[in-house]
Amino acid sequence: MGIATVATGALGSVGNKGAIGLHLKLYRTSLCLINMHLAAGQKNIAKRNSDVSKIFMGMDFNSCRRGPVMETLHGSGGQSEAQVQYPELLPHNHDIIVVAGDLNYRVNLSYQASLQLAMRNDYATLLKHDEFTEELTNPLSPWTGFVEFSPTFQPTYRYNIGTGNYDTSEKQRVPSYTDRIATWTRCKDHQNSIKLESHRALTDIMCSDHKPVQALFRLPVRREVPEKKNEVMQSLKRRVRAVGLSNIQVAKTNVDVCKFDFGIQSCYECGARRVLTIANVGECVAVAKVFRQSDDDPSGGAWLRVFPTTIFILPGEKKVMMVECRLDSASTQWMKNWKPFEGCGETILSSMLVLCVYCGPVHLVECCCVAKPSVFGNSLDNIALLGNFPCHIGYGRSGPLELKIGGYLPQIPKELWFLCQAIYERGALQPNLFSDSCSSETCVAIMRHLDTQCQPIPIEYDVQCISTCLLNFLQTLLEPVIPYNLYGKALATVKSRSGDPSLFIIQTLPPLHANVWIYVCSLMNFLLRPANARYNGLTAPFVAKALSDVMLVCPTGPSSQYSNKGTNEHEEKPSNVTPRAGSAQQQLRLQLCQEKEDAIRFVQCFLVQPPDIML
Repeated sequence: MGIATVATGALGSVGNKGAIGLHLKLYRTSLCLINMHLAAGQKNIAKRNSDVSKIFMGMDFNSCRRGPVMETLHGSGGQSEAQVQYPELLPHNHDIIVVAGDLNYRVNLSYQASLQLAMRNDYATLLKHDEFTEELTNPLSPWTGFVEFSPTFQPTYRYNIGTGNYDTSEKQRVPSYTDRIATWTRCKDHQNSIKLESHRALTDIMCSDHKPVQALFRLPVRREVPEKKNEVMQSLKRRVRAVGLSNIQVAKTNVDVCKFDFGIQSCYECGARRVLTIANVGECVAVAKVFRQSDDDPSGGAWLRVFPTTIFILPGEKKVMMVECRLDSASTQWMKNWKPFEGCGETILSSMLVLCVYCGPVHLVECCCVAKPSVFGNSLDNIALLGNFPCHIGYGRSGPLELKIGGYLPQIPKELWFLCQAIYERGALQPNLFSDSCSSETCVAIMRHLDTQCQPIPIEYDVQCISTCLLNFLQTLLEPVIPYNLYGKALATVKSRSGDPSLFIIQTLPPLHANVWIYVCSLMNFLLRPANARYNGLTAPFVAKALSDVMLVCPTGPSSQYSNKGTNEHEEKPSNVTPRAGSAQQQLRLQLCQEKEDAIRFVQCFLVQPPDIML
């Protein structure tokens, strides 16, 4: 068994949205059970789909298992060995996936139209206008291959709490089927073996604005039968002796394309998907696994995500793999070396997907895209080098840097100033600041503005979206505000009696990083003033949690520099007793939880609650 979580709320920095997954194996069948809570909003389908992709491609059940191996074997060799022992175990690497939760997909009708259909129990018409129903049939959707338990009851959202009446507030949320259950199977025949016995909404529960959904169903589980296994093995041996090893059938497959062009992509405008179809034209089962070949690609092919990575195809059948372009922190570390004013306004990423078929052919699929520079997903040093030039202009120009920036570097990036200034002017009294869902389209427009204009953020942009972009700016930095190599020293200051987080920021951080830390914390202290906090709802613990997620980020695995010699008076001596295999993962979890608590405490040292008389 294994557990994994993925946070998607407020661009992954606040855990009010996301998923928790359970991996388990019953006999010869692997199961993945996922509970999701996706982004809200009537017209927010793009964000919901983006969250689903992030969950399916980021929920790695083996990530915690790799930690102890990397701790034992330091260096890049340890990471490689850990990857070999515990390769990625994503949802689509299982035989069966069951997804349930508040998926938040809506019915695209007016409030009155949806309400009338619900009152008439016209479920079929409601589902014709249902976003999730459409996504299940969209070949480019992350839900491709899923089959849902179709609702045969009234919409489960949104009710007046404590009643059985739909929303009568001013907002009048459209009655929708937000709470869903869907399944995916690696083998199509297994989908037909899933037997639904009951599926209903629990209308008697009144404590929520949703009505919970309950389903009882049977899943197929493969079990090894020793007698039959031995019979098959003996049959195969007899066949090999009869026809000769050289005449044994080999897999025969073909693919529908040999090249994918993803066009122009950037850190915040990526996620383009392509479908690769593999057909089994032979007479035996084909087992195909995909690999990335980087060649001259500076990202090492990490910008490509494929799921599922392994497929089994019966003779005469076709199966698909989803190939997605994703420019994020895992695939853009190479951008540190992509500097402004070198006359390179774009770069081409080209990687080869290698599809290996067991006892069969090898298919090559070329993938390419044009990557545009951005201050999102970049380093603070590169952003500062832009000076007063917008990102797209600065990267496209060439010449001596001193002439371009006027001989000086800004104390903080102008883009960060634009974001903080807009929040300072418009967000102090905004309810639910940093926690409400917002329009992904507006966020993209704000980020595009910061990349192309050296102007304040226009007044028409929602401050909730601006606050989300601020978190995104900090979260996507290639090197966090507190660099990875100083993470352990930072946490040690809050565990030591003589430690001083303020001195650490001033004396240890690079000047640009220290300025950013102080500037962002100053904004947060302004927002936490009682005169503002009573309206925006912010609290010091909430802000500390959010900032620790984006400015004091844990490196991969627990920090090896957590207790630096001479900085921790209560340093525990390492034990020479090797932990039992069953306890290693638990110890890792406890260490990560402790580090997270210390990171929050570190940030809280800079969030001093002002007196009530302060305005």
